[in-house]
Amino acid sequence: MDNKITIEQLKKPEFLESAKKRLDDILNYDSGKEARDFAYDLEKVLKENPDFEKASPDLYNQYQDLIVKLKLVGLQFLKDEEIVPVLKDHFSIMLLSFPPVTNDIVDKLRAHLVGIPVYEERDTLKGEIMKILVESQETITTNNLRDENGIGQPPTIANWIKDYLRETQGPEDESLKLIMYLTNARGKMNLSDKEADALKSFLSLYEFLRHSSLTPEGLEESVLFSEDGLLKILRQGQVEVIGPAGG
Repeated sequence: MDNKITIEQLKKPEFLESAKKRLDDILNYDSGKEARDFAYDLEKVLKENPDFEKASPDLYNQYQDLIVKLKLVGLQFLKDEEIVPVLKDHFSIMLLSFPPVTNDIVDKLRAHLVGIPVYEERDTLKGEIMKILVESQETITTNNLRDENGIGQPPTIANWIKDYLRETQGPEDESLKLIMYLTNARGKMNLSDKEADALKSFLSLYEFLRHSSLTPEGLEESVLFSEDGLLKILRQGQVEVIGPAGG
């Protein structure tokens, strides 16, 4: 494709097909920067040609869908203010339709947050993402959930989180609680492999967002330090021994 995309190109169905093929390649290789740049290029042409939406609504909507998917792939490279609008109402796209190599929201967010030097600002963004996650009405599984009164509830992300919190009350280790919940939920709800993976992904995201970047558990960077004559690394709340500290 040419570096400079024109509105005349966007009007051609064959260009749209080539753009979708490019998205497939980007997804398979998790090419985040290429995804972001391609999304920005498409977005720029559409903004410069506002009449295109009215003249070709179907093509316009397909390009908008393409832009969303490209931005999800390039999540860690977006501007801070773009993160929440891109994720809102689009968790299911990433969790259910992206290949495993590309759909790790936590990994992409962690990489993005490392670029924010002020920890309090990281926590602000985490809080904004948490809000849209716990309110999400996106459906990612098939069978209804049961609330505390045994009444069927739609299997939305919001309802799954409510069920998770209700079923995992107690002092158990956080990672153990998540494993036990996922095991029970898969059997009880007859989840497919894809549904089980999606459930694990967004509950892991929920746990990630709960921890402040000001705490060892929530700090995005790995920290190398020396203690008791040993070289150690703090990574995602866990301390690992690397070896003897240098003299």
